[in-house]
Amino acid sequence: MLHHTTWLFKKARGTVSLSTCLPWIFCLTSCLLSMLLVACEPASNVSEHHGTATPAIQATSTANAGRTLLVYHGHSDAVDEARWSPDGKLIASASYDETVQVWDARTGLTLWKHSGPESVTWSPDGKLLATTSADRIVRVWDARTGVLRWKSALVACQEGTILSWSADSRRLAIGRDDRGCLVNSVEIVDAMTGRDLLTHEQPRVFSVTWSPDASYIASGRGDAVEIWNTKNGKTVKTYDTFSAAWSPNGKFLALGGNDSQVLDVATGNTLWTQSDPPSSISSSWDIAWSADSQRVFTIYLKNVQVWDALVAVVAPVVVSNTSTGSFPLITR
Repeated sequence: MLHHTTWLFKKARGTVSLSTCLPWIFCLTSCLLSMLLVACEPASNVSEHHGTATPAIQATSTANAGRTLLVYHGHSDAVDEARWSPDGKLIASASYDETVQVWDARTGLTLWKHSGPESVTWSPDGKLLATTSADRIVRVWDARTGVLRWKSALVACQEGTILSWSADSRRLAIGRDDRGCLVNSVEIVDAMTGRDLLTHEQPRVFSVTWSPDASYIASGRGDAVEIWNTKNGKTVKTYDTFSAAWSPNGKFLALGGNDSQVLDVATGNTLWTQSDPPSSISSSWDIAWSADSQRVFTIYLKNVQVWDALVAVVAPVVVSNTSTGSFPLITR
Protein backbone atom coordinates (compact mmCIF):
# COMPACT_ATOMS: atom_id res chain seq x y z
CA MET A 1 0.00 0.00 0.00
CA LEU A 2 1.27 3.42 -0.93
CA HIS A 3 0.40 4.99 2.39
CA HIS A 4 2.38 2.26 4.17
CA THR A 5 5.41 2.81 1.96
CA THR A 6 7.99 5.38 2.91
CA TRP A 7 10.40 6.79 0.36
CA LEU A 8 13.32 8.83 1.54
CA PHE A 9 14.71 11.85 -0.28
CA LYS A 10 18.17 12.88 0.56
CA LYS A 11 18.50 16.47 1.58
CA ALA A 12 21.17 18.58 3.15
CA ARG A 13 19.47 18.35 6.49
CA GLY A 14 18.00 14.89 6.91
CA THR A 15 15.22 13.14 5.00
CA VAL A 16 11.64 13.88 3.84
CA SER A 17 8.95 11.21 3.41
CA LEU A 18 7.04 10.88 0.14
CA SER A 19 3.73 11.01 1.99
CA THR A 20 4.69 14.49 3.17
CA CYS A 21 5.59 15.65 -0.39
CA LEU A 22 2.58 14.20 -2.22
CA PRO A 23 0.29 17.24 -1.74
CA TRP A 24 3.00 19.53 -3.08
CA ILE A 25 3.77 17.23 -6.02
CA PHE A 26 0.07 17.07 -6.91
CA CYS A 27 -0.25 20.87 -6.78
CA LEU A 28 2.85 21.38 -8.92
CA THR A 29 1.65 18.82 -11.49
CA SER A 30 -1.76 20.52 -11.76
CA CYS A 31 -0.18 23.92 -12.34
CA LEU A 32 2.14 22.58 -15.04
CA LEU A 33 -0.78 20.85 -16.78
CA SER A 34 -2.86 24.06 -16.77
CA MET A 35 0.02 26.05 -18.25
CA LEU A 36 0.50 23.42 -20.95
CA LEU A 37 -3.17 23.53 -21.95
CA VAL A 38 -3.17 27.33 -22.23
CA ALA A 39 -0.01 27.29 -24.31
CA CYS A 40 -1.53 24.80 -26.74
CA GLU A 41 -4.68 26.86 -27.40
CA PRO A 42 -4.72 28.53 -30.87
CA ALA A 43 -3.92 32.23 -30.85
CA SER A 44 -6.83 34.56 -31.56
CA ASN A 45 -7.26 38.29 -31.79
CA VAL A 46 -11.03 38.29 -31.85
CA SER A 47 -13.50 37.80 -29.07
CA GLU A 48 -16.93 36.26 -29.47
CA HIS A 49 -19.95 38.18 -28.25
CA HIS A 50 -23.45 36.80 -28.81
CA GLY A 51 -22.24 34.83 -31.80
CA THR A 52 -20.62 37.82 -33.52
CA ALA A 53 -16.86 38.07 -33.89
CA THR A 54 -15.59 41.47 -32.79
CA PRO A 55 -12.01 42.75 -32.63
CA ALA A 56 -10.47 42.21 -29.22
CA ILE A 57 -8.99 45.25 -27.50
CA GLN A 58 -5.24 44.93 -27.57
CA ALA A 59 -2.97 46.67 -25.10
CA THR A 60 -0.32 48.57 -27.05
CA SER A 61 2.88 50.18 -25.94
CA THR A 62 3.33 53.93 -26.30
CA ALA A 63 7.09 53.70 -25.98
CA ASN A 64 7.56 54.48 -29.71
CA ALA A 65 4.82 57.11 -29.96
CA GLY A 66 6.02 60.23 -31.74
CA ARG A 67 9.00 58.57 -33.38
CA THR A 68 9.89 59.47 -36.97
CA LEU A 69 8.70 56.83 -39.41
CA LEU A 70 10.00 58.27 -42.66
CA VAL A 71 11.76 61.29 -44.12
CA TYR A 72 11.23 61.88 -47.83
CA HIS A 73 14.19 63.42 -49.67
CA GLY A 74 12.79 63.54 -53.20
CA HIS A 75 12.66 67.34 -53.54
CA SER A 76 15.62 69.63 -54.19
CA ASP A 77 13.99 72.75 -52.70
CA ALA A 78 11.52 73.63 -49.96
CA VAL A 79 8.20 71.75 -50.00
CA ASP A 80 5.31 74.16 -50.34
CA GLU A 81 2.49 71.72 -49.60
CA ALA A 82 1.76 68.02 -49.16
CA ARG A 83 -1.52 66.12 -49.25
CA TRP A 84 -2.48 62.60 -48.09
CA SER A 85 -4.39 60.39 -50.51
CA PRO A 86 -7.89 59.55 -49.22
CA ASP A 87 -6.81 55.99 -48.34
CA GLY A 88 -3.72 57.23 -46.50
CA LYS A 89 -1.32 55.13 -48.59
CA LEU A 90 0.21 57.87 -50.75
CA ILE A 91 1.36 61.46 -50.34
CA ALA A 92 1.49 64.10 -53.06
CA SER A 93 3.92 66.95 -52.43
CA ALA A 94 4.56 70.16 -54.35
CA SER A 95 7.81 72.05 -53.99
CA TYR A 96 9.61 75.23 -54.94
CA ASP A 97 11.75 72.99 -57.14
CA GLU A 98 8.69 73.22 -59.42
CA THR A 99 7.78 69.55 -59.23
CA VAL A 100 4.86 67.58 -57.87
CA GLN A 101 5.77 64.11 -56.63
CA VAL A 102 3.59 61.21 -55.53
CA TRP A 103 5.21 58.72 -53.19
CA ASP A 104 4.47 55.76 -50.95
CA ALA A 105 3.77 56.99 -47.41
CA ARG A 106 5.15 53.80 -45.86
CA THR A 107 8.32 53.21 -47.88
CA GLY A 108 9.10 56.64 -49.34
CA LEU A 109 9.33 55.14 -52.83
CA THR A 110 8.58 57.74 -55.54
CA LEU A 111 5.78 56.57 -57.82
CA TRP A 112 6.00 59.49 -60.23
CA LYS A 113 6.87 63.17 -60.54
CA HIS A 114 6.30 66.00 -63.02
CA SER A 115 7.72 69.47 -63.41
CA GLY A 116 5.56 72.60 -63.30
CA PRO A 117 2.70 72.04 -60.81
CA GLU A 118 2.68 74.21 -57.69
CA SER A 119 -0.49 73.00 -55.93
CA VAL A 120 -2.17 69.60 -55.64
CA THR A 121 -5.56 68.23 -54.60
CA TRP A 122 -6.79 64.61 -54.59
CA SER A 123 -10.17 63.52 -55.89
CA PRO A 124 -12.29 62.07 -53.05
CA ASP A 125 -11.99 58.55 -54.50
CA GLY A 126 -8.19 58.90 -54.70
CA LYS A 127 -8.01 58.01 -58.40
CA LEU A 128 -7.17 61.46 -59.78
CA LEU A 129 -4.91 64.31 -58.80
CA ALA A 130 -5.55 67.89 -59.93
CA THR A 131 -2.74 70.45 -60.05
CA THR A 132 -2.31 74.14 -60.77
CA SER A 133 0.88 75.87 -61.83
CA ALA A 134 2.44 79.19 -62.71
CA ASP A 135 1.40 78.80 -66.36
CA ARG A 136 -2.25 79.09 -65.16
CA ILE A 137 -3.16 75.70 -66.60
CA VAL A 138 -5.09 73.09 -64.62
CA ARG A 139 -3.94 69.50 -65.13
CA VAL A 140 -5.54 66.27 -63.97
CA TRP A 141 -3.38 63.16 -63.59
CA ASP A 142 -3.93 59.49 -62.98
CA ALA A 143 -2.92 59.40 -59.31
CA ARG A 144 -1.31 55.94 -59.46
CA THR A 145 0.58 56.15 -62.75
CA GLY A 146 1.16 59.87 -63.28
CA VAL A 147 -0.35 59.73 -66.76
CA LEU A 148 -1.83 63.09 -67.80
CA ARG A 149 -5.58 62.73 -68.32
CA TRP A 150 -6.26 66.26 -69.54
CA LYS A 151 -5.27 69.90 -69.18
CA SER A 152 -7.26 73.11 -69.41
CA ALA A 153 -6.78 75.83 -71.99
CA LEU A 154 -4.73 78.89 -71.08
CA VAL A 155 -6.95 81.59 -69.59
CA ALA A 156 -5.52 85.11 -69.86
CA CYS A 157 -7.68 86.66 -67.16
CA GLN A 158 -6.53 84.58 -64.22
CA GLU A 159 -4.44 85.57 -61.23
CA GLY A 160 -5.49 82.79 -58.86
CA THR A 161 -7.01 79.35 -59.20
CA ILE A 162 -9.16 77.40 -56.74
CA LEU A 163 -9.93 73.71 -57.25
CA SER A 164 -12.83 71.88 -55.61
CA TRP A 165 -13.99 68.30 -56.26
CA SER A 166 -17.57 67.09 -56.08
CA ALA A 167 -18.04 64.34 -53.49
CA ASP A 168 -18.52 61.66 -56.16
CA SER A 169 -15.25 62.69 -57.92
CA ARG A 170 -17.09 63.08 -61.24
CA ARG A 171 -16.85 66.85 -61.51
CA LEU A 172 -14.20 69.45 -60.77
CA ALA A 173 -14.98 73.10 -60.07
CA ILE A 174 -12.30 75.57 -61.14
CA GLY A 175 -12.50 79.03 -59.62
CA ARG A 176 -10.60 81.67 -61.60
CA ASP A 177 -9.94 85.07 -60.08
CA ASP A 178 -8.01 88.14 -61.19
CA ARG A 179 -8.28 91.55 -59.55
CA GLY A 180 -7.85 93.19 -62.93
CA CYS A 181 -10.89 91.49 -64.45
CA LEU A 182 -14.41 92.85 -64.29
CA VAL A 183 -15.90 89.35 -64.46
CA ASN A 184 -14.42 86.18 -62.98
CA SER A 185 -15.89 82.70 -63.03
CA VAL A 186 -16.29 79.24 -61.57
CA GLU A 187 -16.21 76.54 -64.20
CA ILE A 188 -17.52 73.02 -63.73
CA VAL A 189 -15.80 70.40 -65.88
CA ASP A 190 -16.03 66.65 -66.34
CA ALA A 191 -13.26 65.31 -64.11
CA MET A 192 -12.35 62.45 -66.45
CA THR A 193 -12.17 64.41 -69.69
CA GLY A 194 -11.95 68.10 -68.80
CA ARG A 195 -15.03 68.84 -70.92
CA ASP A 196 -16.73 72.10 -69.91
CA LEU A 197 -20.15 71.54 -68.36
CA LEU A 198 -21.12 75.06 -67.30
CA THR A 199 -19.71 78.41 -66.18
CA HIS A 200 -20.93 80.62 -63.36
CA GLU A 201 -19.78 84.24 -63.49
CA GLN A 202 -19.31 86.56 -60.51
CA PRO A 203 -17.21 89.67 -59.68
CA ARG A 204 -14.51 87.86 -57.65
CA VAL A 205 -13.82 84.27 -56.61
CA PHE A 206 -12.35 83.68 -53.16
CA SER A 207 -13.75 80.25 -52.31
CA VAL A 208 -15.61 77.36 -53.91
CA THR A 209 -17.46 74.71 -51.87
CA TRP A 210 -19.73 71.92 -53.12
CA SER A 211 -22.78 70.79 -51.19
CA PRO A 212 -22.46 67.12 -50.13
CA ASP A 213 -24.99 66.01 -52.75
CA ALA A 214 -23.27 68.14 -55.44
CA SER A 215 -26.51 69.98 -56.24
CA TYR A 216 -25.19 73.41 -55.25
CA ILE A 217 -21.98 75.36 -54.88
CA ALA A 218 -21.32 78.13 -52.41
CA SER A 219 -18.74 80.51 -53.89
CA GLY A 220 -17.36 83.47 -51.97
CA ARG A 221 -16.65 86.72 -53.75
CA GLY A 222 -15.25 88.77 -50.85
CA ASP A 223 -18.29 90.88 -50.06
CA ALA A 224 -20.86 88.07 -50.34
CA VAL A 225 -21.40 84.34 -50.85
CA GLU A 226 -23.46 83.12 -53.79
CA ILE A 227 -25.37 79.83 -53.64
CA TRP A 228 -25.97 78.51 -57.14
CA ASN A 229 -27.35 75.46 -58.90
CA THR A 230 -24.68 73.18 -60.41
CA LYS A 231 -26.99 72.02 -63.21
CA ASN A 232 -27.79 75.42 -64.71
CA GLY A 233 -25.41 77.85 -62.97
CA LYS A 234 -28.23 80.07 -61.73
CA THR A 235 -27.84 81.85 -58.40
CA VAL A 236 -30.57 80.86 -55.96
CA LYS A 237 -29.46 83.00 -53.02
CA THR A 238 -26.84 85.59 -52.09
CA TYR A 239 -25.74 86.23 -48.52
CA ASP A 240 -23.82 89.29 -47.34
CA THR A 241 -21.14 87.27 -45.61
CA PHE A 242 -17.52 86.27 -46.02
CA SER A 243 -17.58 82.48 -45.84
CA ALA A 244 -19.90 79.48 -46.04
CA ALA A 245 -19.69 75.80 -45.15
CA TRP A 246 -22.09 72.92 -45.74
CA SER A 247 -22.64 70.48 -42.90
CA PRO A 248 -21.36 66.97 -43.76
CA ASN A 249 -24.91 65.58 -43.60
CA GLY A 250 -26.04 68.21 -46.11
CA LYS A 251 -28.86 69.52 -43.92
CA PHE A 252 -27.38 72.84 -42.84
CA LEU A 253 -25.39 75.77 -44.18
CA ALA A 254 -23.21 77.82 -41.86
CA LEU A 255 -22.32 81.41 -42.76
CA GLY A 256 -19.52 83.46 -41.28
CA GLY A 257 -19.28 87.26 -41.48
CA ASN A 258 -20.40 90.20 -39.37
CA ASP A 259 -23.05 87.71 -38.23
CA SER A 260 -22.50 83.98 -37.80
CA GLN A 261 -25.56 81.92 -38.59
CA VAL A 262 -26.78 78.43 -39.42
CA LEU A 263 -29.52 77.84 -42.00
CA ASP A 264 -31.79 74.88 -42.63
CA VAL A 265 -31.08 73.90 -46.26
CA ALA A 266 -34.48 72.31 -46.85
CA THR A 267 -36.52 75.33 -45.77
CA GLY A 268 -34.05 78.21 -46.00
CA ASN A 269 -34.97 79.20 -42.45
CA THR A 270 -32.32 80.68 -40.18
CA LEU A 271 -31.90 78.44 -37.14
CA TRP A 272 -29.84 80.99 -35.23
CA THR A 273 -27.77 84.12 -35.67
CA GLN A 274 -24.90 85.30 -33.50
CA SER A 275 -24.48 89.03 -34.13
CA ASP A 276 -22.76 90.14 -30.96
CA PRO A 277 -19.20 88.74 -30.96
CA PRO A 278 -16.98 89.40 -27.95
CA SER A 279 -15.26 92.77 -27.74
CA SER A 280 -12.06 93.23 -29.76
CA ILE A 281 -13.30 90.53 -32.16
CA SER A 282 -14.37 91.54 -35.65
CA SER A 283 -16.07 89.58 -38.42
CA SER A 284 -15.88 85.81 -38.77
CA TRP A 285 -13.47 85.08 -41.61
CA ASP A 286 -13.77 81.34 -41.77
CA ILE A 287 -16.20 78.67 -40.64
CA ALA A 288 -16.16 74.85 -40.62
CA TRP A 289 -18.18 71.89 -39.37
CA SER A 290 -17.33 68.90 -37.21
CA ALA A 291 -17.67 65.52 -38.94
CA ASP A 292 -20.88 64.69 -37.05
CA SER A 293 -22.59 67.97 -38.09
CA GLN A 294 -23.18 68.84 -34.43
CA ARG A 295 -20.68 71.66 -33.96
CA VAL A 296 -19.21 74.46 -36.00
CA PHE A 297 -16.24 76.72 -35.40
CA THR A 298 -15.77 80.31 -36.48
CA ILE A 299 -12.50 82.20 -36.73
CA TYR A 300 -12.45 85.76 -35.36
CA LEU A 301 -8.96 87.11 -35.92
CA LYS A 302 -6.95 85.52 -33.08
CA ASN A 303 -9.82 83.43 -31.74
CA VAL A 304 -11.42 80.17 -32.79
CA GLN A 305 -14.88 79.81 -31.26
CA VAL A 306 -16.70 76.47 -31.20
CA TRP A 307 -20.50 76.50 -31.26
CA ASP A 308 -23.25 73.98 -30.67
CA ALA A 309 -24.48 74.19 -34.25
CA LEU A 310 -28.15 73.55 -33.61
CA VAL A 311 -28.85 75.59 -30.47
CA ALA A 312 -26.40 78.48 -30.84
CA VAL A 313 -24.67 77.96 -27.51
CA VAL A 314 -20.94 78.41 -27.32
CA ALA A 315 -19.41 74.99 -26.65
CA PRO A 316 -16.94 74.59 -23.77
CA VAL A 317 -14.00 74.35 -26.16
CA VAL A 318 -12.66 77.78 -27.09
CA VAL A 319 -9.20 78.07 -28.61
CA SER A 320 -7.61 81.51 -28.47
CA ASN A 321 -4.47 83.23 -29.69
CA THR A 322 -4.18 81.25 -32.90
CA SER A 323 -2.58 82.75 -35.99
CA THR A 324 -4.62 85.40 -37.75
CA GLY A 325 -7.52 83.97 -39.70
CA SER A 326 -7.87 84.64 -43.42
CA PHE A 327 -9.98 83.97 -46.44
CA PRO A 328 -9.53 80.54 -48.03
CA LEU A 329 -6.16 80.54 -49.76
CA ILE A 330 -5.94 81.26 -53.46
CA THR A 331 -3.14 79.50 -55.29
CA ARG A 332 -0.91 81.96 -57.00
